[in-house]
Amino acid sequence: MNKKYKHNYFNPIHLLSNTFKNHNTMKRNKNYFSIIGMVLACGVLITSCADNFAEEELLLRQQERSDRIAADEAAAEAADEAAEEALSAENAAALTAAANVTYTISLHSDNVPAADVAVTLTNQNGGGTTSIVTDANGNAAFVDIDLGGYNVSIVSNDYLDSSYLVDFGSPQDGVHYEWINGSIVALEQSEASKIELLELNGMQTATITGTVEIETDLTNDTPEVPQEVTIRANLDNFGGLFEHTINSANGNNNGGDFYIFNSYSLTEGDIGSAVVDANTGEYSMQVPAQEDGTVIDLLIPLVEADQTLGFSSVDGQDVGVQVGTQAAVFGPDITATTTPTIEGVVAQFPEPEAPGRGFTVGNFTTLPRTLSTGVIDNFPLENDLDDIQFRGNPGSDDFQLSPLITVSDPEITDGLGDTAEIVANMSWALNSFDLISGGNFAAFESVEFVVRVVYSDATTEDFPTGLSRQANNAGTLTPVSYTDIDIPFNTSKEVVGITITQDIANSQAGVLNVNNIGINGSITGFELTNAGHGYTSVPTITVGNQGSPTTRPSLEISEMAFQYTFDLDNSGVTQGYVVLPDVSFELENAIGAFNESTSVTLVTLDADGFQDLSAPQDPLTDGLMVSNGDLVFNDDLFSANVFAIATVDKGLTGYSYSEPNVIIVEPIHEQTTADVDVNNDGEITGLFNIIVGSGYTSEYDVTLVTQNGLPGAGAVLDLINFATTSETGEVTWGGNDVIVVESGSGYTEDVNISREFFSAPTFISLKNGETKIVNINYGTGDTVSDVD
Repeated sequence: MNKKYKHNYFNPIHLLSNTFKNHNTMKRNKNYFSIIGMVLACGVLITSCADNFAEEELLLRQQERSDRIAADEAAAEAADEAAEEALSAENAAALTAAANVTYTISLHSDNVPAADVAVTLTNQNGGGTTSIVTDANGNAAFVDIDLGGYNVSIVSNDYLDSSYLVDFGSPQDGVHYEWINGSIVALEQSEASKIELLELNGMQTATITGTVEIETDLTNDTPEVPQEVTIRANLDNFGGLFEHTINSANGNNNGGDFYIFNSYSLTEGDIGSAVVDANTGEYSMQVPAQEDGTVIDLLIPLVEADQTLGFSSVDGQDVGVQVGTQAAVFGPDITATTTPTIEGVVAQFPEPEAPGRGFTVGNFTTLPRTLSTGVIDNFPLENDLDDIQFRGNPGSDDFQLSPLITVSDPEITDGLGDTAEIVANMSWALNSFDLISGGNFAAFESVEFVVRVVYSDATTEDFPTGLSRQANNAGTLTPVSYTDIDIPFNTSKEVVGITITQDIANSQAGVLNVNNIGINGSITGFELTNAGHGYTSVPTITVGNQGSPTTRPSLEISEMAFQYTFDLDNSGVTQGYVVLPDVSFELENAIGAFNESTSVTLVTLDADGFQDLSAPQDPLTDGLMVSNGDLVFNDDLFSANVFAIATVDKGLTGYSYSEPNVIIVEPIHEQTTADVDVNNDGEITGLFNIIVGSGYTSEYDVTLVTQNGLPGAGAVLDLINFATTSETGEVTWGGNDVIVVESGSGYTEDVNISREFFSAPTFISLKNGETKIVNINYGTGDTVSDVD
């Protein structure tokens, strides 16, 4: 009983939940409330009559109600879909209606309606053709035609035929239709044009005539005639001929923007257009004109044609001087470019010899040099003395004697070499000594003590100590020990011995017995006392261990600059020289940076070493000459055994820490060029803009050559005053020294005529029946390619 009660109690609630889950619209909720009531009522019935109904019957009734609800839902959805389809169909029909326009064309002549005139609209998108004959009011109304583009043709037996283009566009929201409560509502469209027709009798026209010329051949002064060119009058600017208005129901009036600008033309009687005669360049056309005057401007087309001209490059590529054709464009909007400057007659000179190649200098050899004099005392940093880098270590400060310093012998001997000498400058201190005994002095005499230093050259030097001892009445000194004293003295020579003795100048000579002398010495600097001579490489410096220091001193040369001699090297010459190369040297100077110099010093060796023959040469080639294509020293300037030392512009001349780097800039030979001077009679009068070449080895002539197809003959020029350089054999022309032997005739100085701009009147003002001459010049135009 409890199980059955529980089951019947929860099923209605389950059904209610499913009902809400499966139905969502407010429209259907009124049915749900009745169903819920039924379910609740049934629930009460079930709970109260549980014993009268079977469980299977209750489930069956619930299933029936569920099916009924599903059917109601399906019917509602079908109704919604039908309503949407109906609305879509209505909107599509409204959009179709909005894509239509009513276009009314009113035709008049002298403000009188033109009746019985055929007006035809041809849809440009393949929509067919519609024709209407104007009524008594001159109107042709095209009702509900599709939007888009049309060709309008007007044909009559009484008036000049004409045509123009219109385009009504495509449907636009807010212009052709609008949305109201989800529905499209078409807006009425009504456009109109008023066209003024011209009578066939020509009484409403004027005449424009003239000639058209173009410069398609720049090599002559006679203009040419453009081919297949039609000149038209711009009838759009003839305000009395037509007007267009928009009278749309939406109130939009933009002044007739459906008309295609420049499309109006008269298609009968040669009105408003003229074909230019291909032979004479003449044209003549009739244009609409009013009695009180009309302003007309001409539509002059772009012309594309091949243009004959002289040129030497195309789009930056050198093609050689020539006369040929290039594609060009001409027209009112084309800016004529500067025509290429090409000489009609060219002066040709022979090419010079090929420039020399392959010379260098080599076999760098160090010259013997001295060391330097001075003191090295900047420990532990390097010291620079005359392009020599010294690095020294003074050792400890407990020397008893001076260390012995030796320098290796120079490479140059046989009396020309001299070994350098270096000594240690010392700072000393007397710390202690014991006076054992002393005698043979005067009674009560004061004996002053001095430090006696013995040098390696057997000389001595005394330094006062400031210490003294008084003798007794017997002339003797009592023993004493001096400790913790600090008596300084300095030496600049090699010390081989130190003793304590008396100052003879101030006392009687006696006898001293001194022991346990305490001395501490330190090196204050290394002094080069003899610079030596004959070193061609870095010498070795040895610092001995004399004086028994705890830390041994050292001295070395880390870098040493030399002067370098070199040889002229022609072994790699592949082409003999006529013009000398530029030769410079890169030298590493004393501060470690490289300096470039073109100057050298030419010297010879003699018994005493070497001496200058001249001031430094700048550049080296000033002291050279050419012999069979090779570069050698100029024997006319210098004697035998000449060699060179590379020099720099600052510091010690020619000293470098490394072998000089040679920089050879090979010569460039240049061909002689000049322009030919032609007078107005076509005669040659001389040369100008002359550039004298280089590298020639013989005298030469000039040849005058005309460009292809151009006239001119008979001129002869003679070049005079050539000079020869003795050192190299180069032959150089004086430049302006030319004699006109024969002037010739028929020559052209410049192949091309000068630039001419397009020219034609912008607007022509004329009255009914008037004739005006309007000439058109296309000018020289602009080549399609960049021609020079």
